[in-house]
Amino acid sequence: PGIHDAVFRTSQNLRVLSAYINKQVDEYFNNYVETEDNSIKIGNSLYEKVESPFLDEVLKLTLEKFLQSDVSAKDVAKLKGLYYLQVGKDVKFKENHSALRERNFILLKRTKKTNFTEAKIKVGHSIKIADHKISIWKVKNSRFLVQEPGCEFISMNEEKPTFTIRNWKDGDKFIPLGMKNFKKVSDFLTDRKIPSSQRKKQLVLTYRNQIIWLVGLRIDERYKMTTSTKQAIKLCLS
Repeated sequence: PGIHDAVFRTSQNLRVLSAYINKQVDEYFNNYVETEDNSIKIGNSLYEKVESPFLDEVLKLTLEKFLQSDVSAKDVAKLKGLYYLQVGKDVKFKENHSALRERNFILLKRTKKTNFTEAKIKVGHSIKIADHKISIWKVKNSRFLVQEPGCEFISMNEEKPTFTIRNWKDGDKFIPLGMKNFKKVSDFLTDRKIPSSQRKKQLVLTYRNQIIWLVGLRIDERYKMTTSTKQAIKLCLS
């Protein structure tokens, strides 16, 4: 009977301990983790304020919700180690599921595969890339320009120019509107505090190998509208 009582008490204690751990894990998850439709954000504070084994359990719960399947200790270790890597680093899990180190959080996101590298686009046409559409139009009267959200105007002397739209790459540079000197696209994005998840998808519009528009952000100083502009081109992102 003594042994049975001891086993019973131990079993009860384990159940109480398990319930306590689960309650704490749920509390930490609700305080430090944000869930959205296709992504999950883990705040830096989770790593800074919560110690193991609770941290490991919260990360395990987060991955289970993200991957919608059982996770291994290796998966938890990968997510735990990502916090100590530099901003922009990522780790992969199952297909189309990855975690990205941002400045103030870790982003777990499901991504769609895309084979886009670059495309040609002429004036009067539009092109759809992922969730965005880029349109280029000739302005009939450059003296009456109406500013619209997501649109820019550039000066272009060639009658029928052909542009190239592509993802930015290391070494790309341009002269941002209002500046006198070249600036690397990577530095411009850093100065604007563009999250790493968005940086990877940043597009540039080029003409004769010159960047004329960091799409959605800034045109090049060399293509700004002036009093000597012969032809105005309207660039729009929607």
